[in-house]
Amino acid sequence: ISGVKSFAISSTGYQTSQQKTILGLACFFDHKDDYKIAIVSDNLQQGAFSDIVSISKTYESSLFGEDYKIKVKSFYNHFDFINLNDLLDLSANQELGEYDSVFDYIVDSYDLVFWDVPELHKIQLDSERYFPMIMKFESISIIVSKKISKQSDIDELQQFFLGYGINMKGLLFEEKNN
Repeated sequence: ISGVKSFAISSTGYQTSQQKTILGLACFFDHKDDYKIAIVSDNLQQGAFSDIVSISKTYESSLFGEDYKIKVKSFYNHFDFINLNDLLDLSANQELGEYDSVFDYIVDSYDLVFWDVPELHKIQLDSERYFPMIMKFESISIIVSKKISKQSDIDELQQFFLGYGINMKGLLFEEKNN
């Protein structure tokens, strides 16, 4: 794949819509070609991911030799689900050297990586911990609700990621079904 391969999807509090968007994109690219796709989230047991993750096969991926393994959930070899908290814990391990090497490994190991971005307040509480992940975002799209999202919330998200040099690629509008 040429071009962008590391996509971040965020929102103003629409975790399920974030996940549905990621699943839609992953399915689209999986159908288009035989891409190796990763979905990274700290919310694999809830929302739109939960059913798919529950029927996915678990395998261990040794990132840095046998001592440092993470559990990966593979959905019929279509895409892999990776727990963001496992990556954050590994990247905080000083024995591994560079704190961003864990995230480099993920991006280098897959053709496409979709990041299910945690809520902004979570990142702001511990921005140093999330920094190596954020630096892997090549593109970020934000899901908003036309009716409910406040412009100030959207601006805050945009300014936060702009502060890291990550430009917002667009807003995706959440449509509520009645």
